[in-house]
Amino acid sequence: MIVVVEDSATSAKDTKIRVGNALPSYHIVAVRDRTGMAQVVHHNKVQLVICDIMLPDIEWKPLLRSMQFLEAPVIMYTGSDNPKIWELCEELGLTIVSKGNPDDMVKEATSILSKETSS
Repeated sequence: MIVVVEDSATSAKDTKIRVGNALPSYHIVAVRDRTGMAQVVHHNKVQLVICDIMLPDIEWKPLLRSMQFLEAPVIMYTGSDNPKIWELCEELGLTIVSKGNPDDMVKEATSILSKETSS
């Protein structure tokens, strides 16, 4: 299962379609906030979390710090060019991609999941 965390319904739908086309064997669930993500992650075996950095129910720093404790790999994405966001992701070992280039997200997801299935 892949979890997409995105408060914009349009962006969530687009992400689900793009990732689903590249990884058709995975069930993809979209949730709107960290509470929804916590419920899905708690009750399911999640292979990957794809999460927008800017969510309405949490600031980006605590969100990023909380993501490092998930058992599943995480791809964070953002439209921001704030270097502090990118630096903290790198420091925490989180993959980060630009929201402006959704193909990068698909490439990262495919790469991460191919490593997971081969190990």
